[in-house]
Parts: sequence; structure tokens; C-alpha cells
Amino acid sequence: MNTRAIAITLSLCAATVSMAQSRSSFQVVTSLNDIFVQSSNAGMTDTVSMGPNPTFDYLSTTYTVTDLFGFWSLADGLDLAANGPDQNGWGYHENSTDIAGWKNPSKSNAIHPNESLTFTYSALNVAAVDGYGFHIRVSGQFPDGSNTMHITAVPEPSAIAGIAIASLATIAGFRRRV
Repeated sequence: MNTRAIAITLSLCAATVSMAQSRSSFQVVTSLNDIFVQSSNAGMTDTVSMGPNPTFDYLSTTYTVTDLFGFWSLADGLDLAANGPDQNGWGYHENSTDIAGWKNPSKSNAIHPNESLTFTYSALNVAAVDGYGFHIRVSGQFPDGSNTMHITAVPEPSAIAGIAIASLATIAGFRRRV
């Protein structure tokens, strides 16, 4: 195999690995601080923001987030049935079942501390959303030597209640009127 073919193959593999392909692509982290998602418009619009000191714990180490350049709604078990336009310089990305959202791999329009961006879905099964995923970069390195990772957090009890209320409201909104 020639050098050019090897370089192309490696580039394609790296590009595939860098994109979140499914819910299992996201590493579960704890103590996620100063990264927020505020939903509005019956769950169709999400504002993603970072406070002044975004951090999380992973494998017993605290990491400081320098920027966020991917955001997805996540589902376990139910189809998100989602769609959306490219927005804010970010491209829409989904796998048709358990992740749907936006990414900015060039990081040209990344969200930094004390910044936010708003994204609106054209279609989304809001009742299926049970969490959010982010593609982040940290100051420092993870044990594998990289400085970017797809992360999700175990929801806090109040977040679980909020998701449940939004899901019930959505289901009630679709209830057939006689």
C-alpha cells in the first residue's frame, strides 16, 4: 500500500472517531459545573452556555473546559425523530436514533466561558430526550493524551424532574381532544 493511501485511510478513520456516532460515544462525567442547557419553545430550542469556570470530574481528576464545540440531545431507548438546520456556524448532526444536535469541528464558533449559543430544532421528539452531550476541549490532557472528549453527565435529581415535567407536558400537548 502506498503512502498516500495510508494517509487517506488514517485521515478518514480520525474524522470518523472525532464525531459522536451514538449515545455510547459520550463519556459519563461527574460534578459538571458551569455548563448549562436552558430549554424553551416547548423543548425545541436550547440555549447552551458556560459560566466563568466550567469544570467536570473524570476518572478522579478535575478538568477545566476551555471551549465547547459540539452539543447534542441524547435519548436512551426512544427515537429522537429530530431534524434541524445548520446554525451559528455549526453543522447539524444526528444519527437518526439516539443523538441529535450541532457540531463545530473547526472550533471557529466554539462556546467559551461566559458565552452562550442558541439552537432550534425543526423537529424533535422532546419526550425522548433524557440528557445532553457535549464535545469539549480542556486545558491539559486526558490519560490517552488527547485534550478533547465527548461528555455527558449523570443528571441531578432536579434535572430529572425537569425532564420528566417537560416530557409530560409534551405528551399532554399531543393528547387527542374530543
